[in-house]
Amino acid sequence: MDWTETPRERRRTMRVRSKGSVRVRHRACLSRGRIVDLGVAGINVRAELPTWPALRVGEPVHIDIKLDARSQEFSLSGHVLRTPAASSELAIGFDAIPRNLEDCVRDELLAAAKHDAVPHMILVDRATERRGKFANAFRDAGCCVTAVSTPLEAIAQLGHLQFEPGIIAIADSVPESIAEDLRELLSEQHPEAHMVAIGSSNRRRDQTASWLRTGGTPDDLRLRVGRVITAHAARRRSTKSLPFMSRGTGSMSRATRQAPGSPPR
Repeated sequence: MDWTETPRERRRTMRVRSKGSVRVRHRACLSRGRIVDLGVAGINVRAELPTWPALRVGEPVHIDIKLDARSQEFSLSGHVLRTPAASSELAIGFDAIPRNLEDCVRDELLAAAKHDAVPHMILVDRATERRGKFANAFRDAGCCVTAVSTPLEAIAQLGHLQFEPGIIAIADSVPESIAEDLRELLSEQHPEAHMVAIGSSNRRRDQTASWLRTGGTPDDLRLRVGRVITAHAARRRSTKSLPFMSRGTGSMSRATRQAPGSPPR
C-alpha cells in the first residue's frame, strides 16, 4: 500500500461531511461511531454505543473507516486530538494516510461541491399522482428529488446516499403511527435534515416539521414549495468545511491550496 505524508494540522485542510462508519481501537477497547467530517489529515467522529473509552489527547488509536457509498474499507493509525470530554465528538489526527484514502477524500470533496449546488430531497408518499406532482414541483424549484412510496424504500435510499439529504418530506398517505416512528428514526439518523410534512388538511400532524398543504392551483403549489426551499436555504450547511486561515497573512498550507474544490483566492 502506498503511503504519503499528511499535514500535522487538521484545521488547515479541507474536510468533507461524508456518510460512513468508523471503528476505533484503543488497547483492548473497540468503539464504533459515525463520521462527522473527514480530511487528509484526520477525522471527526460521533460515538455510537458503546461510547468512547477514557481517552486522552495524544494517545495512539487505530481507525477503520468505511464510507456508506463505497465498498472499500480503510485502516490506519492515528492519535487523539480532541476528546469527548471537550465535546460530544472525538477528533483524530492521522499519523500517515494511505494514497488510496487521500484520493478518496479528494473525490469526496469534488462530489461535495456538486452536491452543494442543489438541495437534495427524499419524498415519501403512497399516493402516486400526488407524489409525482410534488416531486415535479420541487424539481422545478431546483431540487434533486428521490421519490418513493414506502418508508422502507426511503430508509434504503437514504442508506445509499453519499451525503446527508437536505430535505425529507413525508406525506399523510403514510399511516400516522408509522409516520411518527419514521420521523423519529430519521431525525436521529439525519439530525440536520429539514423535515417536511405534507397533508390535505389544515391540521399539522407534526409540529416540529415544515407543513406543506396539498390542494390549490399550480401557482399556489409553487409558492408553498418556494417557501419550503427558502426555509431550507436559511438552515442549510455545506458538506465541506473551508480550511483554517492563518491570521494576518491569509495563507493556507500547501495541501489545502491543492485540495479540489478550494475556493478561488
